[in-house]
Amino acid sequence: MNKENVVIGSTDLSNRIANLSEEKRALLLERLKKRPMQQRNKISRRNAGLDAIPLSFAQERLWFLTQLDPQITAYNEAGALQLSGKLNIALLERALQKIIKRHEILRTVFLAKDAIPYQHVLQEVNLHLERMDF
Repeated sequence: MNKENVVIGSTDLSNRIANLSEEKRALLLERLKKRPMQQRNKISRRNAGLDAIPLSFAQERLWFLTQLDPQITAYNEAGALQLSGKLNIALLERALQKIIKRHEILRTVFLAKDAIPYQHVLQEVNLHLERMDF
């Protein structure tokens, strides 16, 4: 096994693995392969009881920049999708609603109390696609 195939977070750990005998490295690789995929790189669930979730440093930075200039669009991302054929708008709306229900980040709003920003996850967001006849 060469070191390019293993993602290592620590130089010390890299050195320890590099210094293993071929037999021990093979045993380590076998054990890693047997671990269930669910246990690899698992992100633990946030405590659902929290009403005010602190912002990460990156979120704080963006919040601060937005406070300085509410019209700032430098960090916006845009995308477009072209669909062909007959579109079932109600089905698309239901599919997007299910995605929103499943992913908290899509229901998260950023608020501030006493000039301190925090996140709040809404229990429900109702998506309604706007229809325009061109």
